[in-house]
Amino acid sequence: VRAYVGVGDIMMRRCDYAGALDNYIQALIASEASPFQPMGAVIHKNIGNVYCCLNDYETGIDYYKKGLRICEAHPDNDVEKKLLTNLSGMTTYTGDTIEAEQYLVMSRRMYSPKTDEEIFLDGLLEGLLLKGKKRYGPAVSKLREMADFAYESAIEPRYEGSACQELYSAYIYMGNADSALIYMHRCREVAERNGLEMMFPSVYDALSEYYAENGQPGRAREYRARFFDIRDSIMDDREFNAVKNVLFQYKAAKTADEIQSLYKDKDEKESIIRRQRMILLSVVAGEEIGYLYDKPLEVSIPEGVSVSEGLKRMRLVMDVYGSPSPCG
Repeated sequence: VRAYVGVGDIMMRRCDYAGALDNYIQALIASEASPFQPMGAVIHKNIGNVYCCLNDYETGIDYYKKGLRICEAHPDNDVEKKLLTNLSGMTTYTGDTIEAEQYLVMSRRMYSPKTDEEIFLDGLLEGLLLKGKKRYGPAVSKLREMADFAYESAIEPRYEGSACQELYSAYIYMGNADSALIYMHRCREVAERNGLEMMFPSVYDALSEYYAENGQPGRAREYRARFFDIRDSIMDDREFNAVKNVLFQYKAAKTADEIQSLYKDKDEKESIIRRQRMILLSVVAGEEIGYLYDKPLEVSIPEGVSVSEGLKRMRLVMDVYGSPSPCG
């Protein structure tokens, strides 16, 4: 399991999403074959990351939530905090700021951010939440603070690039194209300086749109071509769909097994209930019969009835109740 996860992580850093997903699926199959589900929460988190990187936030969120449910059965505070952090960020992208804020609060309750990376992510989430609430002024202020923090603390450059990406997006929403352009180029420079172009292809698309709208078609075409080059290099739709199909088939087979197990459990429970009913009926019937056998025969001959008539009545009673057992 750990080997598959490790290879998947390497491919994620290379933006080989099909390869990453393939390895995470193999890890998932191996993990779920064990009753302890080793690394189950991590695997679901990582599969969620793949889908979110490809802008399929709903599927990614679904995997994050499955990871949280695994954490309930197999506690892992570090993974749980990462899942809550990811859920807070991705639910802002789907427009659910109330849920995003709840996840952020839950994440902060687990433990306060300590490392530079944790401090950055906490601040970035706060900026994303403000942006999601359309409070663009405070959002820009917080995101700018986080972009500068990432640069000054010398954490991985992808963090600075992420803050710049959110910044130019916020400025676009505000209608401030000039400020947006500043952070587009800062994001692009961080990407190109550190070999992270495949992580930030959307900045080239944004630059293309900016120059097309501002009367510079040559530069617009240049950035548009760069955008398509990067996108095509990291995304083979046929390959990725083939990998997704493996995941679908695995989930379908698993669901079929679960349904079959439910039917089997249902049949077994009904069989047990039927046996219990038969036992109960036999016990009740036995008590009734025992009562009749044990009940002493008290047949009196009323006054005014002849002895011969009385004997006839007694024989009738004996025929109904049966003769007393000679064994007592």
